[in-house]
Amino acid sequence: GLPMPFNGSNTWNRENKSARWTWNRTISNRILNSLRVLYQDEDGQITTATAADPNAGWGKRIGIKSSAPEDRGLPLIMMTDYTNWSGAAWGFDRGHQLHITDDLSIVSGNHTIKFGGSYQFDRWDGGGQHTSNGNFGFSYLATAIPGDQTRRTGNAFASFLLGRVDNTNLQTTRDGVQTWKHWAGYIQDDWRVSRTLTLNYGLRYEYTFPVISGAKVNGVPSGFSNFSPIT
Repeated sequence: GLPMPFNGSNTWNRENKSARWTWNRTISNRILNSLRVLYQDEDGQITTATAADPNAGWGKRIGIKSSAPEDRGLPLIMMTDYTNWSGAAWGFDRGHQLHITDDLSIVSGNHTIKFGGSYQFDRWDGGGQHTSNGNFGFSYLATAIPGDQTRRTGNAFASFLLGRVDNTNLQTTRDGVQTWKHWAGYIQDDWRVSRTLTLNYGLRYEYTFPVISGAKVNGVPSGFSNFSPIT
């Protein structure tokens, strides 16, 4: 890629863990119970090359006014027809999942009755900062003959040298969370009517709760909107 500080490559560091526990118990010669528990955990960290040093102060060094408090990473510079310069991503995603399942089997005469249920809980967190010092896009149109979109005139690098920004954006540091739950239960019967006929019938019900999600912002109720009209 490009040399520093224009290198926009990212590094991901991940640590994943999982555990499974199973207990099969023969309660009697007619009753068998199986309990299973699964837990998974994930933790990932992403860092752009220029954002590796949180104290580099790229915004102040290149004269960006009113940069975010997290002055970290050189801004992403985008020019039509050229490779992007730099980037400022740094943040995390992490989550965990718990899954509990229990099944009970009872043999009674010609019937094998089974019933059980399961519960699943998932949570995902994602946060960090992707444009702490903004993104700046430059187009060939700023230096092209007015109205000419044939790309025969104008150059995005020339627009950059003149400071003719085509588009820009700035995001605040964020920490979002999503959680959801799932329940399921069933009962079924395998009825051996005769040597040549077995009837299988049962009922199953599942319910997925609505996803609970939002952004965690200090001093503001959790939600996806953190707009402040007085800021």
